[in-house]
Amino acid sequence: MKKPLPTVPAVCVYAGREGLSHLADVDLPALAQITDEDGKVRFVGSTGATVMGFVVGAGPTGEDWHRASMAGLSIVVSGSWEIEAGSGDRRHLETGSVLLMLDTEGQGHRAHPLGDGGCTVLGVGIDEATRAAFALLVPPK
Repeated sequence: MKKPLPTVPAVCVYAGREGLSHLADVDLPALAQITDEDGKVRFVGSTGATVMGFVVGAGPTGEDWHRASMAGLSIVVSGSWEIEAGSGDRRHLETGSVLLMLDTEGQGHRAHPLGDGGCTVLGVGIDEATRAAFALLVPPK
């Protein structure tokens, strides 16, 4: 029996056919670690990233509805924040949480840091091939 590849749990925000944003739990594929005969370790299955940067926020900002400017990942480095989809679903994202942002069209989402300690997030833009592959993980709405 073939051993399944590891995955990383994430929350995905995406636009349904009607333009309303939704949240879904998805499992993102993780890299496979391969050890060659000579003992060298390599990783297989990497995907294309286009940009990256850190965002630091503190306290509720009252941010209005907005769409992701590009498909990408937001990884909570410290603190926590809340995301709200147009469907009314809300999720708290804690340190270590991963958000897959695919809502580049439609209504978008609202988000704000929680608590007084602020929140630091690493944002990583993904290329079109990676976006298309990750979009297949989302349930149809």
